[in-house]
Amino acid sequence: MESENKLEMKTLTSHCFDTLMAGLDKKELPKYPSSQPDPEYPIFVTWTIGKDEDLRGCIGTFAG
Repeated sequence: MESENKLEMKTLTSHCFDTLMAGLDKKELPKYPSSQPDPEYPIFVTWTIGKDEDLRGCIGTFAG
């Protein structure tokens, strides 16, 4: 069961980044890569850059 949860988390994480990149590039949003419906979760992303991890930006919400 744990490995199934890890795989689902990796799928969700990958889908989130693919969706963010498509949105930033003004491209069509990707379809969720599963036979299950695309789950709707609130997400908050912090982007940092460089060895000092300087804040580049934050997007998202903690509420659905």
